[in-house]
Amino acid sequence: MDRVTQGWARATASSRGLSLVSFALLLLLVLPWIPAEDHAGSHTYVHLAAAFLRGSLAIERPIYDAALVDGRYYVVFPPAPAVLLMPFVAIFGTQFKTLLLTPVLGALAAFFAHRLALRTGASPAVAGWTTFGLVFGTSLLLCIVIPIDTYLAHCCAMLFMLIALDEASGPRRGWRVGLALGLAALSRQLSVLTVPFAWALLLAPGEGGRDRHAGLRAVVASAIGLALCAGFYLYLNWARFGDPFDSGYRHLTEQGWYGYRQQRWGNFHWIYLPSNLIRMFVNGFHVQFLPPSLLVPRMDRFGNSLTFASPFFYYAFWGRNRDAPWLDRVGWSCIGLTCLAVLLHKSALGGEQINGVRYALDFAPLLFVFTVLGFERARGSVYEWLGKRLVAYAIALNLVAFVLIPIAGWALRRLPD
Repeated sequence: MDRVTQGWARATASSRGLSLVSFALLLLLVLPWIPAEDHAGSHTYVHLAAAFLRGSLAIERPIYDAALVDGRYYVVFPPAPAVLLMPFVAIFGTQFKTLLLTPVLGALAAFFAHRLALRTGASPAVAGWTTFGLVFGTSLLLCIVIPIDTYLAHCCAMLFMLIALDEASGPRRGWRVGLALGLAALSRQLSVLTVPFAWALLLAPGEGGRDRHAGLRAVVASAIGLALCAGFYLYLNWARFGDPFDSGYRHLTEQGWYGYRQQRWGNFHWIYLPSNLIRMFVNGFHVQFLPPSLLVPRMDRFGNSLTFASPFFYYAFWGRNRDAPWLDRVGWSCIGLTCLAVLLHKSALGGEQINGVRYALDFAPLLFVFTVLGFERARGSVYEWLGKRLVAYAIALNLVAFVLIPIAGWALRRLPD
């Protein structure tokens, strides 16, 4: 990672421009959904933000994904997205529409992803293609355009992980790396498995001839930021459930197949591995047709695999850190551990996935780094030509899933009998 970009001001300007383009495109995709969005009875983070503003840890009424403990209802999800929403809920109340915020998070993710790609030594063309692939050709687009609580958490975690990796591979301001990683973990717990790779980047030789001692100081500074976030989470758990290590998930009363799995095998079990593996790597694009006519199309709620939704990610296996090969081992260990944790979890198929696997976003920023390196290695070959078309295919498939099929379903529902 010691091959850094030339012309810092130029790199930042190009990242800013790509971010603005991404924001405009995301806003166009989100606008049709905003009028129909309704959080009054469902969005847990909006209600948790309102509770924090009242000085309470408990929400006022029962909603989905809330646990009943000692007569009070608690949101068990990590709290960072609710903290982010507090200013907006303070102004607009619990009717605030999160779709007004998610395009901003997506545009910021594009900014930091593009700058991270440039920091790896990628050409502007490679950085642009891979960044558009990450934002528009993965399940991140799902999380931006669909107003569901856990999807907002994915947007936040993705952004904070990209910020951390960008800082770790560039200026190496350890406190920012630690704070960003802490906020990522306070959005999605599995984000904490990004920490070893971020620390490895801090220790790697790089910009300005920084030595190992400077890297160690940055790691220590990042550990302090992480400790502050961890301390806040442990206190929150203790204040709600009387145990700093009780996050509250065991208090949830799950329904349907979630409840069946939880009651029989628990939250993590090897028995979930075969079905999750198929969904993650094998399952294809699937459109359902609704009765009674079987003419109205709807995307399969379980989505399709990385292989069919975002095949450009396979260029990650071609990515190499030529100057620091040990970074590859650390990075792939983090990806492997995160992926395994996802594959062993009861809910890895849950929610409206539609296109792609949203749980893969827990390790997508790490995968993105190696994908960029793989694309850069392919420059000037037929594989560069193929990679660009795989990115274009992934983006087009997302547009089909999120734009064309919903429009077709809407039109067919309005045909006269």
